[in-house]
Amino acid sequence: MINRREQDPFYGSGASEAKTAGATRRSIPNFTEVCASVTQAFGEIVPVTLEGRSLAQQSALFSTADVVVSQHGAALANLIWAKPNTAVVEINPQTLPDWIAARRYFERLASCLGQRYVSVAQRDEHSPVEPAKVVDALRQVL
Repeated sequence: MINRREQDPFYGSGASEAKTAGATRRSIPNFTEVCASVTQAFGEIVPVTLEGRSLAQQSALFSTADVVVSQHGAALANLIWAKPNTAVVEINPQTLPDWIAARRYFERLASCLGQRYVSVAQRDEHSPVEPAKVVDALRQVL
């Protein structure tokens, strides 16, 4: 399960085109509660953050994962390192612009890679996610 850390100060500087990143851009305020529900239903999980990790570390994490749960964002581009048949749960804020939501980037990527994908709705970029919905989504793809 992928969580977001606070953004690196770089993103607030004049050198950055994007002015937000990490938990400033999107977050799951009840991440710990979601992890606890998933652990109770399926056993031990590994919560991780990717900020500050090298490409090699990110590749290693995804290449050994059987399941990936992440909020919509660039972290899911790492699915290219994941095995076919990996279960992918993407948490999608319902306030994403229509042009992003319609393209279903990571659903399509997972499909091309032979991974099993399901989406869970999140009211907005920083609202809690219903733990039961994540558990139900995992049951669909496992």
